[in-house]
Amino acid sequence: MLMLASASLARHQLLEKAGIPHLVMPSGLEEEDFHSSDALKMAANLALAKANAVASKLGCEDLGSNAYKKINSVLGCDSVFV
Repeated sequence: MLMLASASLARHQLLEKAGIPHLVMPSGLEEEDFHSSDALKMAANLALAKANAVASKLGCEDLGSNAYKKINSVLGCDSVFV
């Protein structure tokens, strides 16, 4: 099962409409800590950092749900408007 590392309702709905089973866990990442003059690099770095933050939570915390044991992928997303 896929874990969406995002609080975005639009991303959640997109996965639902595509029929992709998933759970949602926001990363809690402070986006203000990321800076780049290259919008593509900034979005990619933020997406990777969000996915890594959630993957770390899944590996290190007792989240109290058997559903989390079925997670085999974490999707991190970000968008930057220029």
